[in-house]
Amino acid sequence: MKVLIAEDKLETIQSITDHCSDNSIEYQIIQDFNDVLSTLATTHFDALILDLKKDPGEEYPGYDIFNQIWAERFIPIIIYSSYYDNLPNKVDHQFVSYFDKSEEEKVIVRLTEYLSMSEKITKIRSKMNDLFIQALRFVNNNDSNDVQFQRVLIGMKNYLDEDNPNLSLPADVQYLVLPQYQSLATCDIVETIPQHNTESEFYMIMSPWCEIAQAGSPIELECKKIIDNSSVNSETRNTIKNHSNEGGYRNYILLPDCKKLKKKIVDVTKTVIIKNDQISLNPNETDLNRYKYRKIISIASPFRERMIALCYNNRSRIGVPNLNKDSWWIDEN
Repeated sequence: MKVLIAEDKLETIQSITDHCSDNSIEYQIIQDFNDVLSTLATTHFDALILDLKKDPGEEYPGYDIFNQIWAERFIPIIIYSSYYDNLPNKVDHQFVSYFDKSEEEKVIVRLTEYLSMSEKITKIRSKMNDLFIQALRFVNNNDSNDVQFQRVLIGMKNYLDEDNPNLSLPADVQYLVLPQYQSLATCDIVETIPQHNTESEFYMIMSPWCEIAQAGSPIELECKKIIDNSSVNSETRNTIKNHSNEGGYRNYILLPDCKKLKKKIVDVTKTVIIKNDQISLNPNETDLNRYKYRKIISIASPFRERMIALCYNNRSRIGVPNLNKDSWWIDEN
């Protein structure tokens, strides 16, 4: 383990360096603030102890360094300064701590805590880097920044699911829904606008940015075809029904009967790409010159997330409450 200490007055860190020496913790001291970032760029450290200010009356060069580190990389940081109370915007984070120069013992305790997490942090960093690289496969240059961000998040999520099929989440995070995942709130179903002597076709939109009403520019939506449950044999149909409250089974999702859909299932093996500007939000739309599809209904969360997990992993998402399947539909009388 290795610690970087940015401090110009060596006498204020004597107990800290003694602790490192006594516990076989490698450390490096930098007395010139100008060398901190270049040192971090060339050498791996497990923690940083950072002073903020050289002398009374000067600015806070250490705070500028902290801001740049925070914006570009991650490392547990202990701010060790008599002036930290004067900072305008302190960062509230588990791996950022603030101590006065009179609190060497507290710094040592916190440093010990941070270093005990070093191996875990390294493995997490490696996993996140791998997740980010894999998720970049989903980036589409035609999308807005917000959509790109959601593409990467969903790509990470799907890759993590596939890489950890038996992952068991702790109770305090199982039901956590980040603001970035609010696009998973609903899953829209569209039908082809009826034409004379032509039977309508139905599709479930699976793309995570499926709020087609909010799309600022045309986007492509991944859709799965909805078919009659008579399309599969009775044994498969019964199996699907028995798993219906889990979001579906294998390659099929059973849709509960509602006013607009009767005895239907989703075949997740049949994918169709539909552009959002081809879809009318009016469920009674008839203008074939402008639209090809119309949105007729939405499936409520948390089944939206289950559907995505089922389509990509053939299984239900860990931690999604086992709600009654009759509560799938929203905006339904």
